[in-house]
Amino acid sequence: QALELFEQVLRENTPTAALYQKIGYSNQQSSHFDKALDAYTKADLIQPDDLWTVRKIALCYRLSGNFEKALKFYQHVDFLKPDQKSVMMQIGRCYLELGRFKDALSVYFKLDALEDEDVKVWRAIGWCSFVSGNLQQADYYLTKLLETQPIAQDYLNAGHVAWCQHRLMSAVESYRINLGLQENNFDLFLESLNADKAYLIANGVDADEFPLLIDELLYNATTPTV
Repeated sequence: QALELFEQVLRENTPTAALYQKIGYSNQQSSHFDKALDAYTKADLIQPDDLWTVRKIALCYRLSGNFEKALKFYQHVDFLKPDQKSVMMQIGRCYLELGRFKDALSVYFKLDALEDEDVKVWRAIGWCSFVSGNLQQADYYLTKLLETQPIAQDYLNAGHVAWCQHRLMSAVESYRINLGLQENNFDLFLESLNADKAYLIANGVDADEFPLLIDELLYNATTPTV
């Protein structure tokens, strides 16, 4: 209803950046990202370098999966107002989604220097280090996470790193805790494992080991405690 009213106002009045912002936001909230981007772009033409508009353009590109364009606009936001933590995190995420792991790490290390004891930054560094093949660095940051405020994903990633370092029992224990934190949903665990399979193999895990690990976890899950 709001969108209909805004479009009626647009037909009857001279377009303004504020009006296009409202139209863009209404479309964004309805998940019509292409229409939102069209409106936000028109707002940007009328009133260039408006921080709110540029952030919304970046967000819509990210939500629609266009991380190349999202990166460009998040970088412009960072130019307009440097060193905002939330924007830097999104820049790092875009690099990560684009497979530019070294660039992502560069951003996350800068954040780590700016922020004190930020587990989200440690989590990002740990994952980037793992997928880029720096197991020692990944292990260091994941160990820090497990000693502070670990979540299920941290135990999954810690299991990955331990497995790649040929510490199989440590990997099994981390995976077991991950399963416990997710109500022993084995299907969810297998989905996560398969999603990360290419990274595990790239870091030295033999494809033949996957059935053995799954059997070990299933055995632990079904063996009664005395």
